[in-house]
Amino acid sequence: MDKEAAARECYRILRGGGRFCMRTCTRDVVYRQACFFPAMLPMLQADLPSAAEIIALFEAAGLKCRTHECVSQVLATDWQQFADKLALRADSFLARLADEEFTAGMTRLYAHLREMSLNPSPTRSISSSSSDDCNRAV
Repeated sequence: MDKEAAARECYRILRGGGRFCMRTCTRDVVYRQACFFPAMLPMLQADLPSAAEIIALFEAAGLKCRTHECVSQVLATDWQQFADKLALRADSFLARLADEEFTAGMTRLYAHLREMSLNPSPTRSISSSSSDDCNRAV
């Protein structure tokens, strides 16, 4: 994929004064599932850009970043639902884990789930997040 060409094309097709909005995942985010599946971390670092890299890419193409906003997304209403969703292995990073790593991660997640009583729903900030929940979860 030619990211630079894509950014230049966005600049080319925008009319003067036009706006470009992008919502994407970055490696700056704390992915709750990585707390239980640490083998995901190298993949996240290798495959996802940082917010700064995305901004620099589009600014190099001629666009100007007017704002950068963190958007939180509720992944599940509670930890049980979160575990149920992850068990489906529908996340592209989880799908790439070796079966043994996935099984070990689910074991860690279910052990954490048994320890939890009342806790806020797991959320993922799309462009940045603190590591507090991740540190608490492990």
